[in-house]
Amino acid sequence: MATRFGGAARITALPWNSGGRGFPLNAAGAGDFTGGGQVMRGHFPRIAGAVSLLVATGAAGLLIVSALGQWVPGEEMPRAPTMTAPEERITVDVRNAGGVAGMARRATSHLRDAGFDVVHTGNAEAFGQDSTVVIDRVGELERARAVAMALGVGRVVSDPNPGLYADVTVRLGPEWSPPSLPEDPEDGEGAEEG
Repeated sequence: MATRFGGAARITALPWNSGGRGFPLNAAGAGDFTGGGQVMRGHFPRIAGAVSLLVATGAAGLLIVSALGQWVPGEEMPRAPTMTAPEERITVDVRNAGGVAGMARRATSHLRDAGFDVVHTGNAEAFGQDSTVVIDRVGELERARAVAMALGVGRVVSDPNPGLYADVTVRLGPEWSPPSLPEDPEDGEGAEEG
């Protein structure tokens, strides 16, 4: 629908016109940018769409270039040290009973790297325990022995308590430190050099 407005036609039935106000057109059908300071809103959706498409294309291009820049043909990814993971899921509760800051976190990281599922980590009710102990909580001593072997601990006891939601509890004494990593069978070199 067109009406006359100050000598120029005004379109009032276009969807991008708010409230049917329209914008003035000159005789050639182009928008009148000087007509009372109105901005031509009819081209905004097309321009915004084109800019959005340009930005999205540029972002996708940068992503592809970045991925190709990181890939080197023929180069293998570095391998993590090999550790023997348990054949079945063993859940572990790790407690710092020795009072050494960060000990439970280091043990948790070590056990997770070895394939164990650490479900709880934190401080024990009290500090002052002399040595590290691994406790079987479900009546399957072999699970506790597997955890003890991964931690380099020799003391394993059985005290079943299914209410703890863990197969094994580890109570770390102040003497515990992560054991050295096993040797890589392919290259014969140890993980630590010295």
